[in-house]
Amino acid sequence: MPPAFATLDRPRPASRIRPDPPEPDKLPDATKVLVVDNRPAVRSSIRCLLYGERGIGSVDDAPTAVLALRGARSQRPDVCLVSYELAESSGLILTYELKGLEQPPRVVVYADRLDGVLAGAARVAGADGVIGSTTSGRELAQVIRRVVAGERQFPIVTPAALSGLASRVEAEDRPALAMLVYDTPAADVADVLGVSERWLSARRWAMLEQFCRCPLGHREIPSRRAQRAAGLLESGARRRSGGARASVGA
Repeated sequence: MPPAFATLDRPRPASRIRPDPPEPDKLPDATKVLVVDNRPAVRSSIRCLLYGERGIGSVDDAPTAVLALRGARSQRPDVCLVSYELAESSGLILTYELKGLEQPPRVVVYADRLDGVLAGAARVAGADGVIGSTTSGRELAQVIRRVVAGERQFPIVTPAALSGLASRVEAEDRPALAMLVYDTPAADVADVLGVSERWLSARRWAMLEQFCRCPLGHREIPSRRAQRAAGLLESGARRRSGGARASVGA
C-alpha cells in the first residue's frame, strides 16, 4: 500500500502539474481547511504539506465524522479534506452530510486507491473532487484552490466503473446513479425521473449505504453483460441530462 501523504514533498515533473487558473475576486485570501482522518500521523502530514502554500490559511483537523460535522458548523471551513477510509463511518456518508449543511464547504475525498469507481461514488455523495493519498503538497494546494474557485477535480468514470457501481445498488436506483455520476444536478435528476428531491435524497443515501456495505476497493471485474448494461446506462444518462439542461435553459 502506498504511503499516505508522505511528509516529505517529492518534486514532480512540471508537465504533470497544470498551472493554477486565474484566481477570481471571490477566492478567499486565506482558505480555511478542515482535515478529517482517524490517523493522527496522516492529519499531521497534511498540515505539514499545506504549511506555507499560497492561499492556504488555517488547517484544522478532526479525528471523527461527529467532530468534523461539529467543526464544519462552528468554524465554517472553505474546504474539507475527507478520508474515504474512516474507522467509525464512511467518508462518502460524511461528505453527503457536509454538503447538506446550511453553508456547505467544498469537499475533497482522498483514498489510497484512486479510480473511476471511487470518483463515481464520490459524485453521488456530492463531493467536489477526489485525490490519491500520494498527492504532493503542491498538487494538493492546487486542488484546494481549484475547488474553491468552483472547479471539480475527478478522474474519468468509465463504463466499466459505472457498471461496478450499478451492481451494488437497487435496479430502481440505476438511472439516478448514472445521471449523478455524469454530473447532472440533483434537481434536474429529480425532474427527469418525475420524483421529489426529498425522494432522490433518500435514494442517494441508500446508494451510499450500499457502497459502504460492499467496499469499493474489493470489486470484481464486471461481466460483459454488466458492461453492456453500463454502456446503456451511460448513454441514457447523457441523453436525459442533456434534455434536462436544455429544458432548464429554455
